[in-house]
Amino acid sequence: MITWQVLADGPLLDPDERLGLELATRGPGGLADLFADLGNMQVAVPVLACAVLFAWFRRARRAAVYAVLTMAAVPALVVPLKLWTDRQGPLTEATGYYPSGHTTTAMVAYGAAALLLAPYLRRSWMTRGAGGGGVGGGAGGAVVHVCPFPC
Repeated sequence: MITWQVLADGPLLDPDERLGLELATRGPGGLADLFADLGNMQVAVPVLACAVLFAWFRRARRAAVYAVLTMAAVPALVVPLKLWTDRQGPLTEATGYYPSGHTTTAMVAYGAAALLLAPYLRRSWMTRGAGGGGVGGGAGGAVVHVCPFPC
């Protein structure tokens, strides 16, 4: 919905930008930094790699390959969308802040890791916690705190 509004200069664009400016200056900065860092490739990809290796050696090779291919598709999909939307970041004139690569990376990496490990966990709350923590953390960090570089 937001992407469509950005591209079409729709009626939700101005309220979204105002809300973004309000949220960027509030909230627990240190915690937001931690959650935003969870979406860094240097953090999320090794977590996914461990889950892929675990699944591979447990003979869930098809699922492991799908997880790797999905993660490989993230930059191929996010970068062109960033260039297409050309959205200005909060508190800066620079563009390239939307859609968030950190949020997408967190969602794909931790979500795929949770799905790969789910059959081997005895408690379903662990799977929901791993997936939800990564996704929520990446999204929360991106919303509450402004990244010092294009996310």
